Amino acid sequence: MNFLFKSNFSFHQTKIYFASIFCLIFAHLGATTDSTISFSSPREAVKNHLENLQNDNYQPKQASMSFRFYPKISQKSREFCAIQLKQIWDAQGIFININSIPDSNSCPSPYYLDSANKLIYLERVDKDWKYSLSSSQDISLLYSKEFPNKLKWFELLLPKRLARSIGGLYEWQWLGMLMVLGFALIIFFIVRMIARNSFVWLLQKWGFKATASLIVKPVSVPVSILISLLVAKVLIKSLHLPIGFSAVYKFIFAAFIPLLFVVIVYRLVSVLTMYLKRLSLETESKLDDQLVPMVDRFLKFFVLAIGLVFVLQNLGYSVTGLLAGLSIGGLALAFAAQDTLKHFFGSIMIFVDKPFQIGDWVSGNNIDGTVEEVGFRSTRIRTFRDSVQYVPNGTIADLIIDNHGERNYRRFNTSIGLTYDTSTEKIQHFVDDLKKIILDHPKTIKTNYQVHLNKFSASSLDILFYVFFKVDDWSEELAVRHEIMLEIIRKAEQLEVKFAFPSQSLYVEQMPLPKLKRD
Repeated sequence: MNFLFKSNFSFHQTKIYFASIFCLIFAHLGATTDSTISFSSPREAVKNHLENLQNDNYQPKQASMSFRFYPKISQKSREFCAIQLKQIWDAQGIFININSIPDSNSCPSPYYLDSANKLIYLERVDKDWKYSLSSSQDISLLYSKEFPNKLKWFELLLPKRLARSIGGLYEWQWLGMLMVLGFALIIFFIVRMIARNSFVWLLQKWGFKATASLIVKPVSVPVSILISLLVAKVLIKSLHLPIGFSAVYKFIFAAFIPLLFVVIVYRLVSVLTMYLKRLSLETESKLDDQLVPMVDRFLKFFVLAIGLVFVLQNLGYSVTGLLAGLSIGGLALAFAAQDTLKHFFGSIMIFVDKPFQIGDWVSGNNIDGTVEEVGFRSTRIRTFRDSVQYVPNGTIADLIIDNHGERNYRRFNTSIGLTYDTSTEKIQHFVDDLKKIILDHPKTIKTNYQVHLNKFSASSLDILFYVFFKVDDWSEELAVRHEIMLEIIRKAEQLEVKFAFPSQSLYVEQMPLPKLKRD
């Protein structure tokens, strides 16, 4: 130190000397600080990374020391890597519980922070635990996927100079959320206008002009909300919100986006039902009219069930156990409700085979009446006593059903009895007139009828009258039968032919004489 007091020691050399002394002191302090950082366990490495990137303790250089890098990579790149990984976790709402990470140097290497993501992990080299080299390389790829470059324009609109913290967020982040809300509202009104016009055009093309307004509004609103939420979901990532706020909006998006999908599909089922109903009106089968409401109820139930599973899965709940439980419960329910399942499959067979139509007169076993409705479990039949029979579909599937509604023609088969004192000439003339009645009536089949003297009964000569009517229903059949029978009576009156009725004749050969007494 004596050279400092030599007179020939210049002032410039003195400045250089003291500057060197200060550099050595600060270098020693920095080395001392770095040497105090411990990476002896995965917990210490992650703790150093995350705790040095908090708002109240923002030291990216210190946080970057938890990463293993190639020597040629600059310190700035290391800091970017540490910051980007934390921003990825914050945007995804992933909370790293430091206390759950092993605090031991002897734990197995590598150590994965997230079992679902195998790209980011820590490894032990010598005695230090740090993020692996491959993790450092993959962070930029993950960051570009989470924050696409095409959103840089939105980040440029944010005034980063407004850096005062209010309620856990910076001023520019609050302003950014207002901007995201504004963009979402603009997208909502634009999409709603386009959706309404498009749906109106489609419904008018399909012939549903009168009901277009009733369908377009319920469908266009959830579609517009869904698209605006998707836009907001993409833009809000540019705000780099803390993990607490990110978890909230992630939960909102995870719940409402699939829920809106379910609402849209549910309401589109109504549109599909209207289209099927129109097609059913163009068919002759009336059973289709009953099938459309059943399809509507089934599809809506299916959409709600699948939608519930989809929403739960999107919220992070494991639905595997739920589905397994439902499978086991469904198996037990199937054993307990065999009859119900039998009737359900019976209804399917009715709609597939179509043994009858709505309005047909059917009979079989104890069934006799007109079909009014076919449901999932039973068929409603209106009897001729005006009572209602509810017959299980499984029972109908096992019965031999006589469908009177499928008849092309209605048969009239009767026997006309004449008295035995009718002459053969009158009988032949009467038979010819009966045939003429059939040929003259517009509702009778002219190619398949039989009118003949057919039987010698106990009290009458029976004429077979066998004819078919070409009518649509039972009421018309009765009316035609009435006309035919009246005409038969008129012909009999004209020919003075007498109808026989049940009678008996008693013949006595000789009356016994009373015996006379002698005096």
